[in-house]
Amino acid sequence: MSVSFQCREILTIPTIRNLRLLSGAEGLDRVVRWVYVAEAMENISMTLDWLIGDELVIITGSNLKENVTQELLRFIQRCNDKFVAGIVVNTGRYIPKLPPEAVALADDLHLPLFEVPWETKLVEFTKDIGAAIIDSSLEEESINAFMNDLLFGDIGGEENLLPRLARYGMEPNDKYSIGIINADFSEAARDYNSYNVKNYLWDLVGTSFEEYGVTKLLTNKKDRIIFLAKCDQRYRYLDQILSYVITVMSGRYPKLTLEIGVGRAFEGMENLLKSYQTAQQALKVLRIEKPDFPVMYYENIGLYSLLLSVRESSVLQNYYNNLFHALLEYDSSNHTELMRTLECYLNNNAKLAPTAHVLYIHENTLKYRLDKIKTLLGVNINDLHEQFRIKMGFMIGRVLAPPPDIPEIEIKHKIKNERFAI
Repeated sequence: MSVSFQCREILTIPTIRNLRLLSGAEGLDRVVRWVYVAEAMENISMTLDWLIGDELVIITGSNLKENVTQELLRFIQRCNDKFVAGIVVNTGRYIPKLPPEAVALADDLHLPLFEVPWETKLVEFTKDIGAAIIDSSLEEESINAFMNDLLFGDIGGEENLLPRLARYGMEPNDKYSIGIINADFSEAARDYNSYNVKNYLWDLVGTSFEEYGVTKLLTNKKDRIIFLAKCDQRYRYLDQILSYVITVMSGRYPKLTLEIGVGRAFEGMENLLKSYQTAQQALKVLRIEKPDFPVMYYENIGLYSLLLSVRESSVLQNYYNNLFHALLEYDSSNHTELMRTLECYLNNNAKLAPTAHVLYIHENTLKYRLDKIKTLLGVNINDLHEQFRIKMGFMIGRVLAPPPDIPEIEIKHKIKNERFAI
């Protein structure tokens, strides 16, 4: 089941005949959001000025000038630059046959290029495609609403839940994992239309899951996509799917930042909330640790899972204050960096040379700082037990003062059946 209407689906509409794909087959997964007949302007390229992307553009060539081949080449290139979904050329009167150069360019760009004969009634043609797009959109909204209900709404009893799950290849006692894909537009807003980027990301996520055959449901909340993935034998492809999404998005929108947290897998619908909460925790750790690859699985967050499960933040705060009070006070009063020095020292396995190199100081200076730290803390910082306590303290500090968090979503969900009740 497709999450959105793609170019390849135009070829399957029963009422559309004599449509032929000339080139650009590798781009048939491009999503079509609407149909646009590019005939209203004197210059064919001017007709693209108001496009926002993902349109299927139809031309007859009535506004082409003398050098048809060159104008078509410019038009095809500009369509690709505007992220057009595909081009349909109505051949016969103004364009008897598409030049080979135009066909080749569309193929190089992976931009689907179709041909329909002049006898085609474009009014009927566009109406049939428009109806198919609307049907696809309604199905997508239905999936979005169901996923939203599963996590945040009220989906009624078992008699309501079971047929809806079965429709999407799921059973209530299957194993599932929730993931959160967060898009940060703070750097990208000036260069991209966020509406287009969100649509593209949504479609890319959906089609990527489908390509690997992973059963899923999607919903979106503001700048986030939340996915529910069925943890069967094809779930092993999840890492490849997320890597592909990140690679494509970073290539197309370099200033867009993606963050992905994947929750723990649980059996049964009654544990979706738990998986969602662990996905939130994975996302928090991703923001704290800032790894090179922006995906964090809950199973890989280590001791953070313990710290994030502590409900009373005062417990963590007391641990942190009792451990580091003397160092924090000394750094504040003397404008020193003993806290940073200690963390760097432990991160470099308590070795002098690499620590001094990272801090750009002489080893003798480092030794002086470490002696001061030992005195202030009153502990042997080379003792493995004490090192563990101190490392735990630094982790607690990052948990207590993380980067701006993703807002929690209020959970109102209660399934009206004891067997599935959350």
